[in-house]
Amino acid sequence: MWIAYTRPSDGGVTILNVASRENLSSVLGDITASEYVDHVFSRSIPRDAIDVTVLPMDWVEPDRYKRNNWRLRNGEIVVEGAI
Repeated sequence: MWIAYTRPSDGGVTILNVASRENLSSVLGDITASEYVDHVFSRSIPRDAIDVTVLPMDWVEPDRYKRNNWRLRNGEIVVEGAI
């Protein structure tokens, strides 16, 4: 699962590639899909995160060299103002 959120401190975007449900189950024991999502969000997403978005599995990251200009808009990562 890919998760993106906006950091309130600087407006930048953080992208997380979290462990799969199967991998977490091997550590935590059998967990339901709902328990998996709850665990990931409670452990991986800061409480002050803005615009938390689950990205599609086929998500392709934009130009990595411009990542300081990434912004999360309507569930998509856009590159703003960078040349």
